[in-house]
Amino acid sequence: MRVAILVLFFWPLSLWAQEKWEKEWNQTVAAAKKEGRVVVSGPPDSPVRQNVPAKFTARFGIPVEYIGVRPSEVVARMKNERQAGLHTVDVFLGAIQTMAQELYPEKMLDPVKPVLILPEVLNPSKWKRGKLWFLDPEGSYVLRLFETRYPLFYINTRLVKPEEFNSVKDLLDPKWRGKISGFDPTQQGKGIFTATQLYAQFGEEFVKQLYVDQKPGLSREDRQITDWLLRGIYPI
Repeated sequence: MRVAILVLFFWPLSLWAQEKWEKEWNQTVAAAKKEGRVVVSGPPDSPVRQNVPAKFTARFGIPVEYIGVRPSEVVARMKNERQAGLHTVDVFLGAIQTMAQELYPEKMLDPVKPVLILPEVLNPSKWKRGKLWFLDPEGSYVLRLFETRYPLFYINTRLVKPEEFNSVKDLLDPKWRGKISGFDPTQQGKGIFTATQLYAQFGEEFVKQLYVDQKPGLSREDRQITDWLLRGIYPI
């Protein structure tokens, strides 16, 4: 008995910790494989919807069902399922607006932090801020994985000259009335993000003039706006 106690006492803690997380991780992967798939909701962008499922399945051997639609559609689906006692979406990838305005306040999120197992994920040196970048007050529900920059302004150069714009305020020129399109600012995602950014930088009156007085074409679809731009229906 004394020998057994000594062996347990001197067992390296690092090996014990390694065995602990490996056991937990293996159990998690086995349970996921038994369930059959992981359902991920994320951006409809082709690179994301193609690469994320493929790389995840290649590494962990678990099929991914990827739902690439607008956040508002997924949130509506999740709310309906929740009322019916169903939970079909396992992972939600989306902009902070959706997290902060709908999913988090309505308590539709489970804590992320307790289910993070792999040491490479928990290693502070792998994160931009030297720690896991949680955005919610508890530091457990909304994990920021990356930042994205994308252009907010495009023109059809067959119809509009680049030199006609030196400032975003040039968009308010009366000659551009009815020639500008944008994402619907009442919807989660790019629409509300762009409108909020403009509001913060240039104020309420600017946003009113741009979104009301300039009579822009508003859409919720990337393809629709791209089509308008290329055809010159809305060249800005």
